Amino acid sequence: MNHRIIISYLSGIIALSAIAETVISGKIKTADGSPVDLVTIVAYPSNSPKNILTSAFTDENGCFEITVNHGCDSLLLKASGIEIAPIQITVPNRSGSHDIKVEKRTVELKEVVVKSKKVYSQGDTINYNVASFLSQTDQSVADVLRKMPGITVSDAGQVSYQGKPIKNFYIEGLDLMKGHYGIATNNIDPNNIATVQVLENHQDIKALKGLRPEEQASINLRLKEGVKGVFNLIATAGGGYGDKGLWNNSAIATYFRRNSQFLATYKGNNTGEDLSQELYSFDNDYSRTNNISSISMPSAPGIDKRFYYFNRSHN
Repeated sequence: MNHRIIISYLSGIIALSAIAETVISGKIKTADGSPVDLVTIVAYPSNSPKNILTSAFTDENGCFEITVNHGCDSLLLKASGIEIAPIQITVPNRSGSHDIKVEKRTVELKEVVVKSKKVYSQGDTINYNVASFLSQTDQSVADVLRKMPGITVSDAGQVSYQGKPIKNFYIEGLDLMKGHYGIATNNIDPNNIATVQVLENHQDIKALKGLRPEEQASINLRLKEGVKGVFNLIATAGGGYGDKGLWNNSAIATYFRRNSQFLATYKGNNTGEDLSQELYSFDNDYSRTNNISSISMPSAPGIDKRFYYFNRSHN
C-alpha cells in the first residue's frame, strides 16, 4: 500500500514538471517583414514583471526560442535592441510560436570629444604631443620644442633636457644629422611631427646597454603617417630694390622613412643674418668631429653682428 502511494506521488511530480515547462519560439521582424538580429528577448511572469525567468537573443534570421519553467498563467515578453524601439507583449504560459513586430529607430549618440594628453610617459620615454604645443606662428621644430616643459633650445639649435645637452637627435629612430642636428631643428616643418620623444636612459652603444647608465637624454621625432615616404620641398624668396638691394632666400627638401632619409637645405642672404650657427656640431664625441685644419679668426667687434655681417657672393 505504501509503495503504491510513493509511486503515485512521484508520478504526480513528473506530470506537474512536464506541464510547467513551456517552450516559446517566434520571430522579430519589422512592418515590412525584415528580420532583426541581436534583439534581446526577456520573459517575466505577467503578475511579477521584475522577476526575470529567462532570456535569449535573436539569430541572423530574427528567430528566438526560450524555455520557461513556471506555473504562472501568462508571460510578459520584452524585446529590446539598439536598432528597434522597445516593445512588450503578453502571451499565455504554454508552448507556442509568437512573432513580434517592432519599429526601427535611429539612436543619436551624444557628441564625444577625445583629447590626447599633452605629455605622457611610457617607461623611460617621455612623449610630447606636438599638436598640443603647436601654434600658427611656429616655423620650425625648434619653435615648438621651446614650449615643451623640461626642454630648451639655443639660438644655434642645440637642444637640452633638464639643463643637460642631449646626446642624440633621432628622426624616426635614425640619427641622420649626427651632431649637426641644428639643421633639422631650425628647418623641419613642425606640422609634419606627431610626437617628440625624450629617451631618458637611452644607450646608443649596444654593447653598453644595461652596463653603463646614460646621463644624457636623447630625442626622437615621430612623424605623422601621411608624411613618411613623401618628398617635401619648401622654398622662400625675399628681396628688395634700390642702390643696395637686399635678398634672403632659402629652400629645404626632405624625405623621411624609417630606414631611408634625406634632408638638404640652401640658405643665402645679404641682410646680416648669421647662417653658420646651423652648421655647428653639438656632438660631444670629438673623435668624429675634429676638423682637419682650422683658422684663427680675429675677435668680433663689440656691436650687433647684423651691422657688419654680410653673406655676399662675388663673381
